[in-house]
Amino acid sequence: MIGYEIAINDQSPVVVTSPDVAVVMVHSNCSFGDSIYVGGLNTSRRIVWVDEKLKLGDRVRLKKVLEDENLI
Repeated sequence: MIGYEIAINDQSPVVVTSPDVAVVMVHSNCSFGDSIYVGGLNTSRRIVWVDEKLKLGDRVRLKKVLEDENLI
């Protein structure tokens, strides 16, 4: 299993874990604006933890909190 803790500005952190797939994408300088997307797959179900627009000066903290050595 993999896991991340994501905090944007002073919001409470979101802990993201998935036994299959966890994705963190930061879109920058796109036609639809800057954004962060955190999602994944759990068996065959799509999960979205964060999908937010970012503004100039926003602080995003990403911390790896879990890793299963059997996956490496």
